[in-house]
Amino acid sequence: HFMILFIVLFLMLAFMAHWMLGEYIKEFGTFEKTLLSQMQMFFGEFIKAENVDELHGVMLLMYWIYAWTFIVIVWLLLLNFLLAIVVDAFVEVKDNFKDKAFMNDIATDTVGVIWTSLVSIRRRWPSHKRLVQHLEVVIEAATSDDQPAWLKSLETNGEDEETSAGHPTCYPQELSGNFKELKSL
Repeated sequence: HFMILFIVLFLMLAFMAHWMLGEYIKEFGTFEKTLLSQMQMFFGEFIKAENVDELHGVMLLMYWIYAWTFIVIVWLLLLNFLLAIVVDAFVEVKDNFKDKAFMNDIATDTVGVIWTSLVSIRRRWPSHKRLVQHLEVVIEAATSDDQPAWLKSLETNGEDEETSAGHPTCYPQELSGNFKELKSL
């Protein structure tokens, strides 16, 4: 919704600038130049166009009305709307993670990683790489379509479809059989 509103207002202001000031100010001479000039104004490159000093009377007044309208609408309103959307999303995400036990500060996370690494070395656990490789093989075997459907149905031994279909399982006995480090557990 915000982008639609932003684009409509940005194009409307560009049309107004081109229509009112296009023949007097070269930055607003064509609609494309007007859009480019507005983008430059949006990013703060200029607020006063080069040929504004040559304008007099009503045209000078019209330029400054346009410039202040652009500032108020684009800078003050639309950018604050965008900021409010971003801040609201940030607060929502922050509230979602407030009660999570796994969210810690960087020092606690660093100590936790070091502690887990030391415990895994001391207890001679298998490396993460070997575990991941083994689990990838289990997933690949469970999801491969090498066997016909009737043979797969015989292998389920009457289990629920929910527990057997598409959900690869790796039992503790299989892990301890494949990793000698886990046999003592």
